Amino acid sequence: MPYPASGDALVPIAVAPNTIVAQIWQELLADEGIPVLLRMTSPLFGYISQDSPCEVSVRAEHEAQAREILAAFHADAQDFVLEDEDVDEFVGDEDRSSEQ
Repeated sequence: MPYPASGDALVPIAVAPNTIVAQIWQELLADEGIPVLLRMTSPLFGYISQDSPCEVSVRAEHEAQAREILAAFHADAQDFVLEDEDVDEFVGDEDRSSEQ
């Protein structure tokens, strides 16, 4: 998937906490035919790393669709978050109390 051309209007749609998350989002959007430009946003340019925040931009024409895709991804991600009672079922109450 090519990056957006320099003449296209780009719209930042999100800031990922790090490059790994940004690349996951980029792949999700690319799978839907939306080209993405990632840009590191660290305030200290010399200290950019994988842990640096990353701005995710798309063409203005794809903004609404891209936001919907990322919102749906995050809604689905909640399906994989364990609640405390689910953790207790797998770990056991006595094991969790030793962690604290």
